[in-house]
Amino acid sequence: MTNGTMLVVPIDVQALCIGAKDTAAGAKTLLPTADFSALPHRQNGTNCQTGPYTSVAVLAAGGPLEGEQAFLPGIHLHWALPDGLTHAPQGSDPTTPGAFPAVPNRWLVTRIVLDTGNPAHPALKSWVVESDRLSTAQTTPAGLYQPTVPLDPSESPGFRYIGKATDASVGWAEPGKLAVTDQFAPLTAVGYGEESFASFYPNCSTVFGHYDDLADLIGYNPATSTVAYHVAGWYGNPADEPLAADPTGARFGWRIPQGAAPAATVLSGIIDDIA
Repeated sequence: MTNGTMLVVPIDVQALCIGAKDTAAGAKTLLPTADFSALPHRQNGTNCQTGPYTSVAVLAAGGPLEGEQAFLPGIHLHWALPDGLTHAPQGSDPTTPGAFPAVPNRWLVTRIVLDTGNPAHPALKSWVVESDRLSTAQTTPAGLYQPTVPLDPSESPGFRYIGKATDASVGWAEPGKLAVTDQFAPLTAVGYGEESFASFYPNCSTVFGHYDDLADLIGYNPATSTVAYHVAGWYGNPADEPLAADPTGARFGWRIPQGAAPAATVLSGIIDDIA
């Protein structure tokens, strides 16, 4: 992240709380629109997913109410990108399609537990979400479906799981430039080309979302405590900064105070009073 003056852009953060009663009642969520692990590929010397009707297999869960999975108990967070980063403006040449701007690929998610009996000392826990990180194995807890993206067919396997969350207490540092098979670039609101990528939680649950199982909240009492989450996003690569393309911010619908010259953009949102 660039040092200096920053432009703070507000975002909307939503939380879905799933309790023991919900899971006992069979609470379910939809699956991602596409499952690219169903593509034919070779892994560990074995040919996988070699059956016919490849597109049908990949999109099997994409139909209305076609694919479901059990909701894990805990709090599921999903944040919305600002409107200015979800449009592909048309250039001067009408024959050239517009390009979606890059979106933040780093997010700091902080849980804030406030006890009404001790409001001056909230309990904090943070995670860093690398939205563009790719992996050959799931990085999510068992039972949480992780979205996938396609790679070049020459890669083995020809897909990757996307998104990775790291507990900030164990330490995290910007990994720098990664191989094309380890980093999804450019990361935009439409992901691999799906218009609902950023807006549909199952498509981006590990990209523009985070799952907190609350397992470390020992002795939490909802009668006297509340939970809040603050989410802050930034660009790991300064070249992707929106203000690098338009320092005025006008292209993205942002208004910068007169005389200010921010060098970087930070997206920020909070949801509070979760009992």
